[in-house]
Amino acid sequence: HVYPSFHGFRGGKGAATLGGTFLVLAPMLVLPLLAVWVLTIALTGFVGLATMVTGEAALLLTIAFYQFDKLELLAYTFVMGMFIVFTHRSNIGRMLQGTEPRNERMMLLRKR
Repeated sequence: HVYPSFHGFRGGKGAATLGGTFLVLAPMLVLPLLAVWVLTIALTGFVGLATMVTGEAALLLTIAFYQFDKLELLAYTFVMGMFIVFTHRSNIGRMLQGTEPRNERMMLLRKR
């Protein structure tokens, strides 16, 4: 889902697939993670940044909700969070250069 052949091994829906795995593995995390994603887009307008922040928030929320009772879930969440950042490295570069497009329709504090 991250490097689909029908898109020339570029792009994909890896974060959405990860969200689907949380529906099964840790359903109580889904709504808080969705809230983090929406809030990050609302504040910044960057979908890629929202995806990365949510991937990292998943680790913190896993610790908060499960402490260290589910080490497999904690390890999975850590690895997937790092993978999300890795797959968004070009977005990071564009954000630093100021060329990453924003989804201004979703921003709360946008210029009108």
